[in-house]
Amino acid sequence: MMKKFLFVAAAVVASMVFTGCINEDDTYKKLQPVEKGINIYNWTSSQYSMATEQANIGLRMAMLVAEAHKQGVDNFEDVKIEGISIKGKLLGTSSKIEKTTTGYKITFNPAMDMDGYSREGAVLIDTGGAPPERSGR
Repeated sequence: MMKKFLFVAAAVVASMVFTGCINEDDTYKKLQPVEKGINIYNWTSSQYSMATEQANIGLRMAMLVAEAHKQGVDNFEDVKIEGISIKGKLLGTSSKIEKTTTGYKITFNPAMDMDGYSREGAVLIDTGGAPPERSGR
């Protein structure tokens, strides 16, 4: 009989302990429902763009390095196809590229680039000092 009483008392105390914080916490009321329509796509699209920006810049830099290597040019400003600067098209005209011991540092001045993005700050690209590989091995 005493064990049943203690068990019931423990169950009552446990239920009060575990539900007490729920009654006092109203943060769940602050959450807004997901809005229907184009907003879901727009928010996801912009988050995706922000999340993949560093990889995008790394791929653009890899294309620039490969084309410079193919043309036998050391200065990225001199890499041109049909007279058009590839650096300006890939990384923007306001970007500055510096060679580091393990890769490259790209510094962006706040300006709107051809792709519609305004970049500011610097990105370090670590290539491990590996030279570009020749294709067609």
